Amino acid sequence: MRLISIDKAHQGHSLQENIFNTEGQCLYTTGIKLAPHVIERLRQIGYRHLLISDAQDSGIEGKTLISDGLRLQAVRFMHKTCEMLSGKTDVSVAPELDVRTAFEISNSIVDEVALGERGRVVDVPSVKTLSGYGPEHAVSVAVYSAYTGGRLGYNLMQLRDLVLGALLHDIGELFLPREIIHSAKKMAPEEFATVQQHGALGFKYLSRFDTIKATSRAITIQHHERVTGKGYPKGLLGHQIHPYSGIVGACDIYDAMTSDRPYRARQPAIVALGVLMSSKEALFAPELREIFSQLFAPFPIGTWVTLSDGHQGIVKSVPKATPSRPDVKVIYDSLGQLVQSSVVKLSQTPDLRIAGIPTEF
Repeated sequence: MRLISIDKAHQGHSLQENIFNTEGQCLYTTGIKLAPHVIERLRQIGYRHLLISDAQDSGIEGKTLISDGLRLQAVRFMHKTCEMLSGKTDVSVAPELDVRTAFEISNSIVDEVALGERGRVVDVPSVKTLSGYGPEHAVSVAVYSAYTGGRLGYNLMQLRDLVLGALLHDIGELFLPREIIHSAKKMAPEEFATVQQHGALGFKYLSRFDTIKATSRAITIQHHERVTGKGYPKGLLGHQIHPYSGIVGACDIYDAMTSDRPYRARQPAIVALGVLMSSKEALFAPELREIFSQLFAPFPIGTWVTLSDGHQGIVKSVPKATPSRPDVKVIYDSLGQLVQSSVVKLSQTPDLRIAGIPTEF
């Protein structure tokens, strides 16, 4: 398995993920050969990157963070919610959220994460469509938040409140003009001022439902606040921001940066983590930055990398204890010549490091 740009996909590649539409129909299954018409269809759907496999990445496999069935159920729910609320402008009379299903999905995410591999590193890339970004982003942020809260030692009740708020963190965006939210251009100042209202709109909407706790609702209005007081909408300082909001805010940035958007290509995980963990102009509390350094792999499985000796290869696995020093399946030497494949365990090879990610792959 490896991640490639759809522009580099060809008939020698096999798809390494199931592709579903918003109705839950499976369009393409794992293992299908990428014939030209399949590649074109995926491009039309909105894919800019794909998870594929061929002879080079033989033996490299990644385990999904939650089951395909649960992810599909969650994305379908968020898609239906978007369709129901999009275009509405008055949150007080907008259609009611299916709160019961929102709870069920959030609880299922928590249960899968809590019952899964303890101490799991987030080591697999997430691929989204441009058209389905909103619902898919909401689910990814909920999953990342579940793993983060679990690493922080939250109990099941805390995790469920956290994940519910994460799943619905951007629901206020649905009450904003579509042409602003889905614009492929840089926002004008007045447009950005409009977008900054989405947290308050989401909080007001969720406040209609008594069964959603205040801590979950707070995430909608606080997930863009930053510890330095430079966030919005209120410019809160670190101690004024609920911990749940800090977690979701960090996961929101990570997923947004590592996803394709109409105005830019996805960024490597290490770039997103550099923003989250920066202490020069810190965005999040020190304990959260420390958790991210332990939880998120800077080089997920399937990432092409260049080693400090010039060899190039693909990340094969990520050790829990040393997520920044993965196992790499070496493919090319420093001259770009194919070599007999071997696996370098960087955790056991202190004289080697990852020097970069080659753009040609």
